Amino acid sequence: MKCNIIQDLLPSYADEICSEDTRELVDEHIAECSECREKLEQMKNTVITTGKAADKQIDYLKKVRSMILHKERLGKLILVLLVGITYIGFFVGYGGLINYEQIPSVVFCILLLCAAGLAGNWQFSDNRKATIAGTGISGAVFIFCLLINEYVAQNLINLKAPFPFLGIELHQVGPFYSTILKIIALIVVIALMQNTFGRHKNACASILNIAALSQLAYANDWLYHMDTPDSYLRAAHELALSQIVLAAVSIIICSLLRKSGKI
Repeated sequence: MKCNIIQDLLPSYADEICSEDTRELVDEHIAECSECREKLEQMKNTVITTGKAADKQIDYLKKVRSMILHKERLGKLILVLLVGITYIGFFVGYGGLINYEQIPSVVFCILLLCAAGLAGNWQFSDNRKATIAGTGISGAVFIFCLLINEYVAQNLINLKAPFPFLGIELHQVGPFYSTILKIIALIVVIALMQNTFGRHKNACASILNIAALSQLAYANDWLYHMDTPDSYLRAAHELALSQIVLAAVSIIICSLLRKSGKI
């Protein structure tokens, strides 16, 4: 049998996928032909080397995946703690468990955004309709937070009861508005947790949820530490502007990272 014919059969022989007759034919030939025997050894060594390289690559990918999972678990833990402390603060009085007067709203919001990023929230679902719907709902809630805070501030500065159609008098505004903030905050927290632990991720919705939660937390704090209606209105405007800018910048950054394929 010619060597070129045997060498054509060597790959299937080395992979052990040839027939028994072919194997016997190759065995007989390489027993006498040193050249074909050498080629077979080279072929086997190549397969072994390739297999080891593939195993190393798989091990590396497993390590990377494990690191990502640990990072996300840590991020989720931090985010849950921060969000939990923030939401419980709506019920304890005196503005909450955090001294918001010592922490700028931008810094607090950035902490939540970093925790959410670590938790893996800066991703986008392949379900385009769900992403658009989630972003739209979260955006509507965020805008509602801005508008109702502005509405209350404008009425307080004019010494008017913000909710006359509900029979709420001026001295009852604080407790009633605090209840509204708690309800909205609960909606925001549920949406944020669903985005954190659910299958479908939505970076834009997470950003808007965090901006809304930060807005609500500081608005609740001012109910207990407001000096004058003027200071409340000024603080409300500064908070609204800072949260809008921060949310817009974060969404732009996430969109750019998505286009570049980094998230």
